[in-house]
Amino acid sequence: MNNGYTAGGRSAEELLAEVLKVQKKTCRRAGITAFAHILLIVTLLALLAAGVLLAPRILGIVDQAQTALDSVQTLVNSAEEAVGAVGSLANDNAQDLAEAVDKLNGIDFDGLNEAIRNLRDATDRIANLGRQLP
Repeated sequence: MNNGYTAGGRSAEELLAEVLKVQKKTCRRAGITAFAHILLIVTLLALLAAGVLLAPRILGIVDQAQTALDSVQTLVNSAEEAVGAVGSLANDNAQDLAEAVDKLNGIDFDGLNEAIRNLRDATDRIANLGRQLP
C-alpha cells in the first residue's frame, strides 16, 4: 500500500501502523473509563437501593430509641417524686421523733425507778402477809 508518500522519513504504512497503535491505546483507555463509569453507576445504585431498604429499619430503630428515652424520662420523673415523698416523710417523722425524744428526756427515770422499788416492796409485804394468813 505504498503510494510513495513519506513524512519525516516514514512511509505511509509506518504512519498508519502508528495511528492504529495510538487508536488501540485510545480505545483501550476509553473501555477502561467506560468500565469505571459503569462500576461507579452500579455502586451508586447499590448504595441507593441499600438506603431505600435500610431507611425503614433505621427509622424504626430511631422510633424505638425515642420510646426508650421517653420511658427513661418517665422513670426519672417517678424517682424524683418518690425521693420527694421520702424526704417529706423523713422530715415529718424527724419532727415527731424529736418531740418523742424531748418527752423521753423529760421523764425522771430515777424517780420512776424509786417508785418501782417502793411498789415492789409494798407488793412483797402484801404477799408475805397473804402467806401468813391461814
